[in-house]
Amino acid sequence: MFLWVYIGSIVSLIVYFLLILYFEALSYKSKAPDIKTIEFLDKFKQEREMFRTTALELGIPEKLFPVQFQCNKDDDVINEENRVEDIVTVYKAQCAAKEKNLPIPLVFNNLNGSPPQVLPDILISNLHYIYNTHSESVANGLIAINGLSLGLQKGQVFGLLGPNGAGKTTTINVLSYDPFLDAPPRGETYIGGINLMENPKRVFPYLGLLPQFDVLWTDITTLDNIYVFAKIKGLSNQQTLAASDALITRLELQAHKNKRLNALSGGNRKRASVVLTFLTTPRCVLIDEPSSGIDPIGRRKLMELIHERKHNATMILTTHSMEEAENLCSKVGIMMNGELQCYNTCLAIKNKYGSGFRLEIDLLKDKIKSSSDLHMVIDKITKFLKEKCNSKCYLSNHVGIKLLYLFPPINQMLPYLFELLEKEKSKLLINEYSISQPTLDQVFNSLCKKNSTANNSQP
Repeated sequence: MFLWVYIGSIVSLIVYFLLILYFEALSYKSKAPDIKTIEFLDKFKQEREMFRTTALELGIPEKLFPVQFQCNKDDDVINEENRVEDIVTVYKAQCAAKEKNLPIPLVFNNLNGSPPQVLPDILISNLHYIYNTHSESVANGLIAINGLSLGLQKGQVFGLLGPNGAGKTTTINVLSYDPFLDAPPRGETYIGGINLMENPKRVFPYLGLLPQFDVLWTDITTLDNIYVFAKIKGLSNQQTLAASDALITRLELQAHKNKRLNALSGGNRKRASVVLTFLTTPRCVLIDEPSSGIDPIGRRKLMELIHERKHNATMILTTHSMEEAENLCSKVGIMMNGELQCYNTCLAIKNKYGSGFRLEIDLLKDKIKSSSDLHMVIDKITKFLKEKCNSKCYLSNHVGIKLLYLFPPINQMLPYLFELLEKEKSKLLINEYSISQPTLDQVFNSLCKKNSTANNSQP
């Protein structure tokens, strides 16, 4: 009798467990963004573009448009969206022809540009993600990803920049098929030519993920974590030993490999996560905030490792560090409110959005005896620069004898300015000076401020 009760209890537990999984799956699918919502967002974008085109043709400046109809995306983002749309069109047509044993189509009449020749390793097409809430509205920051399109080739490191809440980590979570996402996304994502949403298990062997916060088992050792992960990835013990030893030595984890994770510092746990990310030489690597929780030496070693591995992989990196973006990324994109607003190399973005250049001046300390002398010199230099160079330049900041002047874009005057300063530096009590472009950090802050102003002005 007791045996039957025991068996019945086990069967009941199994049945209830399966029912829970079933209803969770139904609930997960029901939370997906309604297709009508996505259609509404796409329709609004089309209507906005038609309005802008008509108004611009009539000679109406964009700054007079209603805020809702001002396009925050630059031309490079729009061109990338059109390119991705063409790639998806051609790829789908070729796949459909293969399935039906028909000739592969070579001519396409509905493309935005010339037919694409290569399928990117990472292809994201019109990706949307809306966090599930009790409200039926899609406004007020519920849209985490709003129509992201991107195509990245082997050897590229793409830097995804943006303020907190822009949608960067959500993008990484969607691309890694995070099981803890609140709801499934809409759109298409291809990793190595495989549709992620339809065949995630086929994608996983090609994917490496370095999350912002480590997700290792803390009650086992570093090596145990590595061997468990290697078994999941299908590596033999010999392959695991060779790959892990090289990475452990590279990241200086030899002294910690036999320690439990809960006995390691946050920086060393991050290094252990890096070992797992690159253990199998993944084809596509997703890196979320690599510098968070890691010391400068570990950060440098990680950057060197990314530089070394990027030639045989495609990488997406989210970061708040503009230095990381400039040192590591072949192209960057700045994301605001779930939309990519600019996309290009760091240099091109600085040239396009940077406001002129900076003139930094270091005065002769021994010639300035008092604060009144300092103010007289500053006034003299300011007047000189405005009269001789550009009336719109201004003193942005000064700390002691160090002055910072900002100039509007006047690249053609740079040789003249150098010559002028060299000739007059002794009279102006200038010890040394330097002229530089705006930094990516300054451009980023300027775009964030502009976006914040636009959002606050919406009715």
